[in-house]
Amino acid sequence: MKYLVITHEHADHYGGANYIESVYHSKILMSEVAWNGIHDPNTTVLVDPFGNKSSDLALPKSYQKVDDKEVISLGETKLEILLTPGHTEGTISLIFNTTDNNTDRVVSIWGGTGLPNTLEGNKKYLQSLNYFERYTVENNVNALVSNHPFVNDLLNDMKKLRSRKPTEKNPLILTKEEFKINIDTTLRKSVIEKINNLQKPNN
Repeated sequence: MKYLVITHEHADHYGGANYIESVYHSKILMSEVAWNGIHDPNTTVLVDPFGNKSSDLALPKSYQKVDDKEVISLGETKLEILLTPGHTEGTISLIFNTTDNNTDRVVSIWGGTGLPNTLEGNKKYLQSLNYFERYTVENNVNALVSNHPFVNDLLNDMKKLRSRKPTEKNPLILTKEEFKINIDTTLRKSVIEKINNLQKPNN
């Protein structure tokens, strides 16, 4: 395992980084903001359903900083990084090429789905989402997936893929219009609603 890409500084995403770094000697790829965030002693302590605290996690010892539009080459596969702060300050999103039944495809991963609590944070989220959509559409991205399988009905799509016949459509592959609709209905709608609620006088 050459690289471990961490999309943002939440413990459910970086929690195993120290282990993977130690055992597989993988390079940890993340934004500088995210790296600083996981080492900030004043960061919010998260507790998982089993009572484990994020502050008790062993952190990776080193990392390789990634920047906006940086491309990581992995043979014929190219992984492009987009800085998309909002879910957290250090969130990155990803674009990479692959094939599906010998057809070239381009896949994107939105780096952080949950909305922040502040008005400023949600405005930043929306700004990043607009940038992400514009860039992915311009670069003919065919699919949008999440780093959490319960988002975008991904679990159901994975079931369809397991039973899919070679002649059947891949449920993850979208037209340009379907791609934009997906972003509007699963991401943009919720952040605009939260911005509107936070702007109400009683907030």
